[in-house]
Amino acid sequence: MPSGTGLLVAMALCPAARGGHSAMTWLAVVAPRSAERFDPGDSQMPTLRSTTLAGFVTLTVSALVLAACSSSPASSSLASLSPAPSATPRPTATLGFTPGTKANPRVVVINASDQLMFTPMKVTVAKGETVTFEVKNVGKVEHEFMIGPMADAFADKEGTPEIAGITGGTTKSITFTFDGPGPYAFACHATGHFEAGMKGTITMVGS
Repeated sequence: MPSGTGLLVAMALCPAARGGHSAMTWLAVVAPRSAERFDPGDSQMPTLRSTTLAGFVTLTVSALVLAACSSSPASSSLASLSPAPSATPRPTATLGFTPGTKANPRVVVINASDQLMFTPMKVTVAKGETVTFEVKNVGKVEHEFMIGPMADAFADKEGTPEIAGITGGTTKSITFTFDGPGPYAFACHATGHFEAGMKGTITMVGS
């Protein structure tokens, strides 16, 4: 292999050889020209000797270039550009709503229908929050809305917070703070309505 080929191989193997990062690489490439000596009386020796020497120099150059690549600033730069692994953030549970306060209660709309049903029948609240329930009669039959501890609301216990006389097409509201241990519920105690299943439950979350 001619000595010029050794230079091309070296430069192809590592860009650092083109940037002059290794003085030893350049010295090895120049060596073949000064090493091509032969006996004038021997017509076959020049080709054999120069070819063998060129092959040896080519291998030497390749080894030096690979060594230069392994410690070149370019390799270090690429390594420094690699993004560091980051911990995957764990998902946090959310309520899906902003808890209401006494100064700014959260509004929950409850529809009461002629089918003797409340919609929704299940409501989620945060412990300690204040909620204003807007009860809208979407039918014609008059309803009531009692809310409080489940045992009291279902038993129509006297003194339990309540809206009465919700006539067809009207909306009435009541505000309640969930500061007790629960469970809580709501119900309609117009004649026969609770017995027909007109009630709902409240799930309280949070500490």
